[in-house]
Amino acid sequence: MVHFTEAITREHLEDIHKLAQKIWQEHYSNILTDGQIQYMVSNFQSPDAMETQLKEGYQYFQILSKNEIDGREVNTLVGYFSFVQKNDSGDLSKNNSIFLSKLYIQKTSRNQGIAKSVVAYLKRIAQKSSCNSIWLTVNKQNMNSIEAYKRLGFKIYREDSVDIGRGYVMDDYYMKIEL
Repeated sequence: MVHFTEAITREHLEDIHKLAQKIWQEHYSNILTDGQIQYMVSNFQSPDAMETQLKEGYQYFQILSKNEIDGREVNTLVGYFSFVQKNDSGDLSKNNSIFLSKLYIQKTSRNQGIAKSVVAYLKRIAQKSSCNSIWLTVNKQNMNSIEAYKRLGFKIYREDSVDIGRGYVMDDYYMKIEL
């Protein structure tokens, strides 16, 4: 059984950062260079970077799995996600979309319906906020994630390559689910 807890303390962000290092290395080693993985984790998933994103309106959530160990309930961090209400154009005056900025689940917890639960959660938030879509970006070579998003109802609607510094590029598909 999983549940979500909003990451609001520095400790929460540090825990997410540690998990991000593990997930990114494992998941992206066939897609990105080690240098780009380290660059992206340190620049976009460090506790300082996440604190800046929180100030910009992003919300981070820990994905926790409840387990019983020796008769007591223990929560284990198995993933995280982040979102902000904004349109693909970046136009903050027309915030009728939710941008799913991050959704990462550790390998041993994938294929258990967690991503489906996250999307259902975001759909409820979108409805309350009068949003008409949820969108995300995904690396063009990340075939497993692309297929998972398609199964959740997302469709590719455009692609883009963005220079993120130090000669690194994010070469992504943009995917959206209409509500």
